[in-house]
Amino acid sequence: MQVTASSSPRTQNHEPTQVEGHVLAFEYFGAVPGRIRYDNLKPEYRSPGELKSPQADAIIVAPGTFNTINKWANGISDTYALGILAEAPGLNIPVVALPFVNSALADRAPFKDSVNTLRSEGVRILLGPGEFEPHLPGSGGDRISDFPWQLAIASVSDQLPAPEL
Repeated sequence: MQVTASSSPRTQNHEPTQVEGHVLAFEYFGAVPGRIRYDNLKPEYRSPGELKSPQADAIIVAPGTFNTINKWANGISDTYALGILAEAPGLNIPVVALPFVNSALADRAPFKDSVNTLRSEGVRILLGPGEFEPHLPGSGGDRISDFPWQLAIASVSDQLPAPEL
């Protein structure tokens, strides 16, 4: 199994929320996944002749920012990570996105349209009652420690093939 993680640059600093997400994933799956690929750490596409990265079994986008969700839904592929996300639905790779946005951004028409677009392409967006509920503007710093990683992990695990024994 391969788990692909992609999120904002702060993930590169190994903040406690990232570590918590990995610990929860490892606990949920009962072992350390065979491979973890961080697309967000790769700065650019491969050069001609360079080995191609293996295709992921599934992708979790968390925390999915307002900017990431909107760019992704509108086909803007200006980073390596967005390029991977842009291709994923066409390659039938299961994708689960767990947004982290405030209510002022979540209520905007462009964001709602982007969520609907991604959902129509088969992306599982964990947004709404019982999933991620947007926080009040200015309170994100207080909410990140309670980020519901387990929702994304549980959702993507339902879409993965049975493990090889």
